[in-house]
Order: sequence, then structure tokens, then C-alpha cells
Amino acid sequence: MPGPREITDVAIDSALHALPEPQNGWRNHIPPEDLGQMLSAGSGQITLQALVASLRYGPKPDAVRKLTTYSTICLLRFMLAEPWSGIYSEAIVNCWAATVKIAREVSEPALANLFVVLLELWARTCRGMEASADGKVWVIPASCRSWGFPPEGDGTTALWRIASGRVAPPSPGSARYGTPGAYDNYGWLLRSEYLCLAIFRAAAAKFPAETSIAALFPTGSELWAARVDMQLVGYADGSRIWVMGSDEPEFVDDDPNGNTPGRLIGGVLRRRVVSYPRWPNPPDGLEHLRQVNCRGDVDGSPAKGWTIWHSHLGDARGKNPATGEAGFVTFVPPYLDAPLLFHYLIRAGERRWLRLYPNENTQPGLPKPPATPPTTPPPSSAGFKLTARPLESGEWLIVADTAAPLEIVSIHPEPNHGEPQRWVARRKGA
Repeated sequence: MPGPREITDVAIDSALHALPEPQNGWRNHIPPEDLGQMLSAGSGQITLQALVASLRYGPKPDAVRKLTTYSTICLLRFMLAEPWSGIYSEAIVNCWAATVKIAREVSEPALANLFVVLLELWARTCRGMEASADGKVWVIPASCRSWGFPPEGDGTTALWRIASGRVAPPSPGSARYGTPGAYDNYGWLLRSEYLCLAIFRAAAAKFPAETSIAALFPTGSELWAARVDMQLVGYADGSRIWVMGSDEPEFVDDDPNGNTPGRLIGGVLRRRVVSYPRWPNPPDGLEHLRQVNCRGDVDGSPAKGWTIWHSHLGDARGKNPATGEAGFVTFVPPYLDAPLLFHYLIRAGERRWLRLYPNENTQPGLPKPPATPPTTPPPSSAGFKLTARPLESGEWLIVADTAAPLEIVSIHPEPNHGEPQRWVARRKGA
């Protein structure tokens, strides 16, 4: 017997293909006027799929009103109950694209535009947080509800590869495309990604690969916020770390949708996908958790590294330092392989992100880089060139040609001393 998710899968799939309305009870899952539990419990996927289907099958005024409410709340509570969920975000974002497609077809362009805004915020964030590993591009968000599935199966990565033009969805007639309106366990996502391909790629095209981080995440602009603090961290070698939570002395639950553990830290470091806390749980081998009232707290910074205390998962057993509660602890050391490029803090419910790095105090006492990168011409007798170029991180890159009588050496003999690396230029042989 199909469950609520399979029933609403068929409803939204049929609506996307403009098929006759399925008579399977899907209307029982349309959310109330205030959206009910979509805001704070469960995935919200089931009720969102039913709500989008009602835009096609009616009553249309109710669907338009509720979807408008959803889009407004989503700006302050991105994806509502479970921001960037590793197993549900692909379906949620497909619902957004389906809303755009159906709204345009039923003459509701204003509603379509509201969901284009959500898709572009999603695409902007994916572009800034994409990273390469194993010859592929990945986006591994910190997220609510991971259910213990490996990060390599994250729905955000799968959908971003399609939206950014790296992968094509299956086409009609193929075995993977399947049959519209069928009960085929998430098969509607593949069909949606084909039908809404132009919508996804238009959102991604607003942010081409060469877009700078400053343009993707402009200071002072209103972007998105979630139900929990989040942090986005990038490094000059292309590594990315995404953190769900922020640094506080007291215990703050950073895993708020606690019926299955979330991914509190995710990303790509040294061209390897990382996800914390790990599954299976190292101390006891536990593989999946459901309905267990999980709690977690992340503290730390890029300079100090990150400590995760979690009620059910972690690299070792340990007590919560603020409450003394028994649980599990994971330490993610600071990443020292490359300079820090950016660090943003997204406060819960606040759309204006805080840029923690670079900032006005990144290089105190030094002038800001000029708009035009300067080139220092060589003296006529020197016979070599030095070129200075400002980087987005606020640091400077000094390039000398092979004829230069200079060498760049570290003034710290140990590379992992826990402080920023410092270098000096000196005459060769000095």
C-alpha cells in the first residue's frame, strides 16, 4: 500500500505532466493555511508536493495564497523545517522548479517569480560552495536529517551537477525516465529535472563559474537565512567547509530537526568529501537512526578547528562541556593547507550575512588593495620583474621572474605551528 510520500509523488508528477488528477487521496496532505508542521517538524516534502499539485488541480486561489506564504517564510527559514537536508533537499528544490513551471502554465507569473528567487538563492550558494573531488564537482552542505546515508549520495550535489550543465537528466523514453504518474520511488525527481531543466539552468546561469565570492555573497545584501545558524568557509585551494551552528559558551542545539541526526559539518578538503559526525558511528557501529530526539552543538572557528558534541554520534564518547550530558565528541582540526579565502556567518532568521573574513581588520595598518593591480617596473639596471596582485582574501601575490635575485622563504620552520604562515623575500644566497 503506497504511503503518504509515494501518494504525493504521484500527485506532483501528474501535475508536472498535466495528466488527469490522480484519485489516490493526495489531497489529504495539503497543508493548512499556516502550513502547520512544515515549519518545524519532518521534511515538509510530502505536504509541499501536495500543495504544488493543487496549483494544477485546484482550488487555485488557495494554492497561490499558501505557496506565496511558503516563499516568504522560506527566505527567513530556508527549506523550512530542514535546511539543505541531505536526503530531502533535492525534492524540495524540485518542488520549487515545478511551481515555476506550473504557475507559468496556469497564468500566475507573479507566483512563478517568487520561486525563481528561491532557485537563484539556491544556485548562488551552490556556486560559491562547489568544490572538486575525484574529478567531479560536489556541494556538501551541513544539513538537517542525513539518516546515515553517505555524503556522496547528497541530493544537492546531484541536482547542482544537472543545473550547472555538468550532467544531463534522463530523457523521455529511457528506462531511467520511467513512466509519468507511476509509483516508482522518487522517479518523479528525474522526470522533473528533465521537464524543468531550462528553469534550473537559467538559475545557475545567473552565476557563471568565474563569478567572484564577493559578487556571489555581497556584503549587506539580503540572501537567505535558516532555522539555525550556519557558516560558509572557503579556502584558496578550492576547499570548502559548511557548518551548521556557531560558536557559543553555552549549549545551543545545532541539530534542531532531531528525529534523525543531521550533518553538522560537510564539505570538501584536500579534494576529499568530508562529513561529520561520521556514519557508521565509530564507537558502536550504529548505521541509521530514526525518531531518537537527537541534539548536537558545534563550536569553534577556522583558526581553532571545530568541536562537535552530539547526543548519538561522534568519534569518541564524551560529555557536553556546557551541560555534562554524556554523548559523543568529534574534533575537526583547522585546515592549514591553504589560506582562508572567506568566512560567512548566517544567523538564524537574519538574511544579511556577516562576513567574518576578509574584513576591515584582516590586515590592520596596511592599505587596501587599489582597484587596478599595480605592477612594479624593474629598474633599468635590475634585469628582472616583480609583479604584485591583490587576492580576494585580502592578501597579495608577489611574482618574480626567473632572473630575479630573490627567493621566498618561510620564517616559521614548522609548517603546522597553529598560526598563519609568514614568509619573507630575501636575496638569493643570503
